[in-house]
Amino acid sequence: MDQVFRYENGALILAQDNKSLMRQVPSFNMQKTKEGNYTVSIQAIEMKGKADSVSSNTDASLRLTGISAEKLYDSNETGEIDNFTCAIITNYPDAWVSYLNETAGNAELEYDTDYELGKMGSDGVYFSFHPTGSKNLDRLYISKSVIQAELGAGGSLNI
Repeated sequence: MDQVFRYENGALILAQDNKSLMRQVPSFNMQKTKEGNYTVSIQAIEMKGKADSVSSNTDASLRLTGISAEKLYDSNETGEIDNFTCAIITNYPDAWVSYLNETAGNAELEYDTDYELGKMGSDGVYFSFHPTGSKNLDRLYISKSVIQAELGAGGSLNI
């Protein structure tokens, strides 16, 4: 049985047959403020490097180097925001739907009331936050980090 590990936007996804699940979650945080509103922060990750592969019965090293980090959007600086929709293009929509649904549930958001979540065709997922009488979006913060990935012993990797 073939297994594939894939790194997507901060998530490490294990794919096997027609199923996929997150083994390491991305930085997509939803937190309830003490006033009962919500802060959402998303950190997008861009990986850079040359394509390469390793097949071995021993450990292989991977060097990750941070190149840059930048703020893309902060509603505290741009004014009020009350809703948003996030689209994720992925080969593993089931893993993302499961993760986002669990993350929203852990933040005490209710599906189809406070948020919508679903697949977009075979290679995408969307998450929409909707304000309700008692649950509103207080802040949306989006940042991006660029990371260089290289295999040990002079190799490199493009993810």
